[in-house]
Amino acid sequence: MLKHSRIFRRFLISYIVILIIPSAAGYMSYRTSINVTQSISIDNSVMQLQKSKEILERRMAEVEGYTRQLALNQDLNVLMNEDMKGDKTNVYGVWKVMRDVMAVSQTNDFLQHFFIYLKNYNAILTLGSSYFRPEYYYETSHYTDMSLEEWKKTVLGETHRSQIMPLRSYMDNGAQTSVISYMQSLPLDSFSDSSPATVVITIDQKLINSLLSGVTERYNGWAHISDADGQTISIQGIKEQEIDTLAADPKFDESKVNQFYNDDLVITIRSKTNGWVYQAGIPRHVLMENANKIKLITWWVTGIALVLGLLVGLLLSYRNSAPINRLLGIMKENFGKDEVPAGRNEY
Repeated sequence: MLKHSRIFRRFLISYIVILIIPSAAGYMSYRTSINVTQSISIDNSVMQLQKSKEILERRMAEVEGYTRQLALNQDLNVLMNEDMKGDKTNVYGVWKVMRDVMAVSQTNDFLQHFFIYLKNYNAILTLGSSYFRPEYYYETSHYTDMSLEEWKKTVLGETHRSQIMPLRSYMDNGAQTSVISYMQSLPLDSFSDSSPATVVITIDQKLINSLLSGVTERYNGWAHISDADGQTISIQGIKEQEIDTLAADPKFDESKVNQFYNDDLVITIRSKTNGWVYQAGIPRHVLMENANKIKLITWWVTGIALVLGLLVGLLLSYRNSAPINRLLGIMKENFGKDEVPAGRNEY
């Protein structure tokens, strides 16, 4: 057998070539499946963030629409245009305004924390309470990094036109949280340095984060929203320093909708409505979870098929080469030659 192993090898090589051809085709199919699976996962992630963006934009449009409703409220217009004389207070008018605004706010969680500042009364109206000195309201609800005088000047004293204050730490009745603030002066056509009334709606970051839970919870990733000036509106699952590092890295292209950065797929969507930038990061291993399952199954099936194919090839090579080897052995015994002459093969 060893003398005529060349015949065995030729048969074996033939079977191996036959085995390699479908394996190569299977590998190409495998690579295509992996790429398609990855592409589908990326598209689903982009769609998820796009959906969250659209929902948040609708909710913010509801907030803006609410302030426009307030601008048309006749009772509120009477209150903010009253000529104050002495300490006289239109208690009934204040009650009617609070009753009207409470009905709307109870149906929208984005409107559950807001106040109306009346300059002529120097009073703040909230749901269920009236503060005829802003200092009293500031004691229970205020930005932790803003003093009373700064708050009076920048929030109550200035004119705001659909202005949004970025994410800031906030103290609400002893509970610390983070909020963004939507500020609108009334009437809507206020162009002077001060206005008769100001509406301030504080929106808890938790409400915004809940709209992005499809990315952060489903994919165990992170999300960040910034305004047109790059100031943070919402952030979860990542630190501000990491966002700054990401933005400053020349390898990161903010114009791309999706790209791999380090071990994350980073999705970037810019809103055409307000210029906000929505970013989400999904770990590569989570994104490739389905692809990795396909990869594992494919390697197991391919490995088992190759081993079985090789064993079958060895068996068939032996079966087909053995008769020829026996005939060669008989002929060599009769002719007395141990080797095949040069230029000729066994056949």
